[in-house]
Amino acid sequence: MSERSFSKDPFHRLLPTRESAGKAQSDRQKAQQTARSLTAKPISDKMIGRMRIVVMGGGRVGTLLANLLRAEKHQVTLIEFDRERASKLADMLPDALIVNGDGSNINIQRDAGVDVADTFVAVTGSDTLNYVSAQIAKKSLHVPQVIARVNDPSNENNFLRAGIDKLVTTTKATAGEILNEISGGKTVLPLAGVRFEILYALLRDSSPMVGKRVSKCGLPRKAFIISLNREGEPMVPENHTVLKSGDLIAVLTPLEISDKVKAVLVEQ
Repeated sequence: MSERSFSKDPFHRLLPTRESAGKAQSDRQKAQQTARSLTAKPISDKMIGRMRIVVMGGGRVGTLLANLLRAEKHQVTLIEFDRERASKLADMLPDALIVNGDGSNINIQRDAGVDVADTFVAVTGSDTLNYVSAQIAKKSLHVPQVIARVNDPSNENNFLRAGIDKLVTTTKATAGEILNEISGGKTVLPLAGVRFEILYALLRDSSPMVGKRVSKCGLPRKAFIISLNREGEPMVPENHTVLKSGDLIAVLTPLEISDKVKAVLVEQ
């Protein structure tokens, strides 16, 4: 692998995934390399419901998306160009594989396992990087589903002509929206003659909901928080449950007011 690629070892340290060519390895180094290669193996296809998903871009959207995917038990790999940011992501996402490198490079994509991924998602702030990396994933590595973020709407036709499966524009590029795209569209549930949608949000320190009770969190009257994941532990909230920074919430809302609910969640 590239010298700029990193993965988590069993002790959650950020480590290089390849030693320099010709460098002698001690028994300890060989053991560490073996452990790292095992942790990087794809999850078995027999594990029903789980997908191998590679996200390029470790900014806010990419990080939130990785958290959402981890909460749904998918195998997540995140590619981040900035070395310092990659190191922080390794601490933030202890059960994800973090690859430090240029995601528009086919060799880095192979290092990250894009060639065996079910879905590749490019969510950097650069349309050029997203376009090139998405093309490589689709046309060279033949990923079944490729999703790209488009920051400038005037570039949408270029992405579509390139055969990218799904686009997410900046106006709706929340992690929850991208999760819906990965899962094949909206999660719509017909209940008692009313169609409901499930939306997701990860609360930040500055989120207006943080510190408020579920019953007073500011959602429209017909929308409800039906579950939350706190520090990796799922729970069903009560009306008196106080929301905290880092909570991943799932909101059940009638389709007729889903746009209003999304507007509230975007602020989180």
